[in-house]
Amino acid sequence: MKTLIKCFWVFILGSFIGCLVEEIWCLIKNKCFQIRSSLIHFPLIPIYGFAALFILIIADKVGYSLWKIFIIGVLVATIVEYLCSYFQEKVFKTKSWDYSEFKYNLNGRVNLVYSIGFGLISMLVIKYIKNFEIYVSGLVNNETFIRVTIFVFVLFILDVITSSIACLRYNSRREGIVASNNVERFLDKYYPDNRVEKIYNNSIYVG
Repeated sequence: MKTLIKCFWVFILGSFIGCLVEEIWCLIKNKCFQIRSSLIHFPLIPIYGFAALFILIIADKVGYSLWKIFIIGVLVATIVEYLCSYFQEKVFKTKSWDYSEFKYNLNGRVNLVYSIGFGLISMLVIKYIKNFEIYVSGLVNNETFIRVTIFVFVLFILDVITSSIACLRYNSRREGIVASNNVERFLDKYYPDNRVEKIYNNSIYVG
């Protein structure tokens, strides 16, 4: 239980940092603020959370030397990014990134330059994430903290479910499928096209 709690909060921290980095990068690159969250309600990008968690677990086993963290960061981020891109395309029929214009890319899902960038970022933040894990370790026996963790976990799962079905319903509307039940009508009312498109503004429908 204690290990799961620590893993969950490392995942949440990594997801939040990833979202923050993406939005700062977007602000620098496009000169405007754009939402980069993967979820409708929480400012989180789970792909970064998974990467942070896997990197931390592996770093715990092989040590925290910078060159090891760099290599781990490159490999883990590349694998996670590729799998997430494949999953998004197959399940939601969309792409949030395409690296086809980069010289060293694999099916447009990953590219060498960004993979190296993830490795460098890993070097910069992994020890802070480790310190965060140690901080959380001191709270795992606190009943209030456990309740907060359960509460946040439930909200996170609900957001994942809501975001997923809202995106699936959005694709159905693209294909001209009329709402046939109360759930779909609810999604049409509270998660209309303009709201989904505002949140997933960098997402391209690939059919």
